[in-house]
Amino acid sequence: MSKTKKNRANSKQYKFFHDILSIDMLQVIAFSLMLTIFIYGVSLVFINSYIGDLLYKRGFTQYIVVLMASSVIVFTLLKFIKISSEWEKLSKNLIPEHINFENPNSYELANLQKNLNQNKSFIAIRCSRVLASFINGENRTAVAEFISDDSSFYTAASASSYVLPRILIWAIPIMGFVGTVVGISSAVNGFTSFLGRAEEIEQIKEGIGFVTSGLAVAFDTTLLALLLSVLIMLPLVAVERFESRLLLAVDIYLNDHLLLKLKNKIQNPVEQLTTNSGQNFIEEVIKIEEANIQLIEQIELTTKGLENKLVTIKNLQQSLNNDSKFLGSSSQLDRILERVSDNLEQLEPVLKELSLPRRLILVEEKNNIQ
Repeated sequence: MSKTKKNRANSKQYKFFHDILSIDMLQVIAFSLMLTIFIYGVSLVFINSYIGDLLYKRGFTQYIVVLMASSVIVFTLLKFIKISSEWEKLSKNLIPEHINFENPNSYELANLQKNLNQNKSFIAIRCSRVLASFINGENRTAVAEFISDDSSFYTAASASSYVLPRILIWAIPIMGFVGTVVGISSAVNGFTSFLGRAEEIEQIKEGIGFVTSGLAVAFDTTLLALLLSVLIMLPLVAVERFESRLLLAVDIYLNDHLLLKLKNKIQNPVEQLTTNSGQNFIEEVIKIEEANIQLIEQIELTTKGLENKLVTIKNLQQSLNNDSKFLGSSSQLDRILERVSDNLEQLEPVLKELSLPRRLILVEEKNNIQ
């Protein structure tokens, strides 16, 4: 819904700017046709001179170039008249000194805003829009932002209104070059045709004259186009700067004569208490949230420490298990050694007996043979 309202407000702004500072193009076309006819009517006096040749005897492109230049001239004049009128209105004091701006809901302020809105001038409408924003409950900061947004919009609209004249200034030299191509083409074709049938000197002279007239068309069309484009471009740039200065002066007027008088809206005690309570509640919620975040961070750090200690305990337990296994194998080896020792003790008497010296006696025995 708010987006729709904003689009409607922008369309109203554009319509207002079109009515105040923009130029009606149908009006420009009508006046430019009249100016073109006037120029060619006046130039009939000089028809036998170089000016007459330049306008009447150099092809169709000359008429188009003069019409385009006339359109830019008419646009520039109408713009200058409107901007000059707005400068005069800017010098008037539109904001009375006795108006009290402390109460946005006062009848005086509403009546002033209504009267300014009915005054069909650029500065009055801008002041009316600023007061409407202030009456609708905006504070000084919001009103200052509103003035800045309005200024950006009108600056962009002003720049876009000069698009068509700039296009015409760009197209005029192009038409001159088109005339140059037409003239050179005509000269070359004439030169080729008269060479084929040139038999006498008089015919050659006529052919050369035809060629030179074609070259004259080529150069004169470019000359007129470049000359007119320069002559109309300088006033157009001057008027554009004149309008930019007007927009800047309006912004300065709004800041110095209107924005400084606006006061921030004073709340009643109940609204102020409600606002303060809400702000305090929000601050307390933010503090609690920050404390919860810190507590969660501490819990995470403690959890990581416990996990590290648990890993250490597991490693220690594994080491103890390895040591117990090693100790179990050591006790088994001790038992084996004890058994070996017992067996050695049992073998010791036998070994001692075997170690004593012995004497062998050989006895010869006869066998009785039967």
